[in-house]
Amino acid sequence: MKKYIIDENELKTELQKEFNGKEEEMKREDIYKIYKIILGVTRNNPIFKNLPESLTRLAYNILYIQIYNRIINYAYGNSTISEIKNSITQTYAIIDIIKEAAKQLDSESKKQAFYRLIGNNHIIIASVYRHKKNFYDSFINILREKAGIPELDGKITSKDAIIKLFELTESEKYSRLQRVLDILMKHGDNLIITDNNGVEHSNIDNLGICNDDIYSL
Repeated sequence: MKKYIIDENELKTELQKEFNGKEEEMKREDIYKIYKIILGVTRNNPIFKNLPESLTRLAYNILYIQIYNRIINYAYGNSTISEIKNSITQTYAIIDIIKEAAKQLDSESKKQAFYRLIGNNHIIIASVYRHKKNFYDSFINILREKAGIPELDGKITSKDAIIKLFELTESEKYSRLQRVLDILMKHGDNLIITDNNGVEHSNIDNLGICNDDIYSL
């Protein structure tokens, strides 16, 4: 797979706008900002190209975990960009290992099934959500507001929420938890689109997501 070279000058410019002068260690909310910057810098030139859809999703999820683990609790500096680039390189290495393993299969259909099995790993997306909670929460709140869905009652306990997640969706095809994991795995970074003025809009009409899905999210 041809290795991606991120626009380091643009990345550095955007990071300096956000973090120049920051001396404290990077916190979860700072990592969230870095995610948004990377998405903006690579929006017109995706990092991972010519991969099956399931592997593309997996690659981005691995990348986010790599960036989080390398940058969290470290002060912003020249090493930040290096760690982002190292994260991309490491992710390529992991995807290359998966592709090499797939070469041992004797048909294209088996390879695609293998990629789907690896790519639809809910353990990975659960880990990504843990690292990107604020990132996803902001997207979900935009969807909720656009759909006119009120915030959940603050009186709902964690136990009540877990019970509701194991209920069936309105379609009765999935549990709410299964549907949420599927949506985040397939569309996590595309739930919101940003127009030329920098305004964020719901993208659910292009993703086949309904109001009941937003409620589950």
